[in-house]
Amino acid sequence: MKTTAFFSILLALSACGTDDDAFDGPDAMVADEADAAPPAAVEPTIEALEACEAEAFEPPALEGPGMGAPPEGAVVASATVLYLRPGAAAKAQFLEVLGPVAATLATSDGLLAQALTYDDRCGVARTFTVWRDAAAMYGFVASPAHVAAMAQQGEFGRPESTVVHWEVDADAFPPTWDEALDVVRAAPSLGER
Repeated sequence: MKTTAFFSILLALSACGTDDDAFDGPDAMVADEADAAPPAAVEPTIEALEACEAEAFEPPALEGPGMGAPPEGAVVASATVLYLRPGAAAKAQFLEVLGPVAATLATSDGLLAQALTYDDRCGVARTFTVWRDAAAMYGFVASPAHVAAMAQQGEFGRPESTVVHWEVDADAFPPTWDEALDVVRAAPSLGER
């Protein structure tokens, strides 16, 4: 990323020093390196994440038992965009909670369709689900696996992440990724709530 490259160049240039710097020999350099803290991971801007994601995002198809015949009435759709914090620890924690959440989702009563995607390069995860009704969706939200994931979200996810749900009329079924992205863009992020 341009931001990461910029900071890398800036750090390299600042490490070059000037002619006024004294050289204390190789032993001093080893001690200095041992005392130095590892560099902090630089969080890309939300604009950089969105640009990366817009370039790389290939929406998976909604799949599930409700994708056959249109529903008799309105259904509820939900979408999540989760921006991960940089670093291996955040990714590992996210992947650790993802397994139980995905397993619970797949067996949730009232789930009509789902699509889950994760872009490792951009550090962005997306969910898009369709539910029989709000009660079914909230049944999943209140499940132990999802509650545990929500409790940890602030540790591995950025505050710019967004979760939304909306009603979809039977004549507009199935909802599309474009519709989901429009609703997500119009909603406040978790950090703004």
